[in-house]
Amino acid sequence: LTLYLTEDHVIDWQLNNQANPHDVPNYDHRHVLRGALNGTWGEGFLDASTQVGDTVHLTFSHPLPPAPATVLEPNNCALVAYVYSTSGSDKYEVKQVVEREFQP
Repeated sequence: LTLYLTEDHVIDWQLNNQANPHDVPNYDHRHVLRGALNGTWGEGFLDASTQVGDTVHLTFSHPLPPAPATVLEPNNCALVAYVYSTSGSDKYEVKQVVEREFQP
């Protein structure tokens, strides 16, 4: 399971070589990656006793960085969670993805 924090509607400069002028000073950036909450590859949560059809409940807590290191707008943030295979012929194949609005 891998958890990412994303932020939507980050207004900042962007280069657009197909426009004239090339500079877009107030570009609306969407789905900006703000961090991997449990590491680049996430962490395993199944063990040998897990059966097909079992329900697994997990709780995560991650503090937001203090300002001014980064200024997040919590109302524009989301958590993206995905599960992927770690072995076999489908190694690294993403099996399920869910995005939910962030609730500070």
